[in-house]
Amino acid sequence: MTEVSTVDVRERLSELVNRVHYGKERVVVTRRGKRLIALVPVDDLELIEAIEDRIDVQAAKKALKEKGSLPWTKVKKPAWAVSVCRLQHRVGTQGAARPQWRQLLSLGDTTPHEGVRSRQGAGGGC
Repeated sequence: MTEVSTVDVRERLSELVNRVHYGKERVVVTRRGKRLIALVPVDDLELIEAIEDRIDVQAAKKALKEKGSLPWTKVKKPAWAVSVCRLQHRVGTQGAARPQWRQLLSLGDTTPHEGVRSRQGAGGGC
């Protein structure tokens, strides 16, 4: 496996891409001697992803066999919670420009927003 510094990658990217694609080489990119990333052929990446998928399926099957499993409908986050989560992230970055969104998120506990806020406040995030 070839190791190349980030400086060399900037100068020789086209050559390295050709070596990875056509020559099926693997290239490790380093910075100050530390390995950062790897350039690998797409075939290798697809193989890695297939292995990960197989592991995930096996883990899911094992989890389904365990006692006390919850059905997906009880576990999945409702669509409104995902929307509120996105809204909270926008408010966090653009709150001054959109004060009406802050007011919406601070409604009482009769709205679904409150549950998402408290979950995020507990350190979980969306």
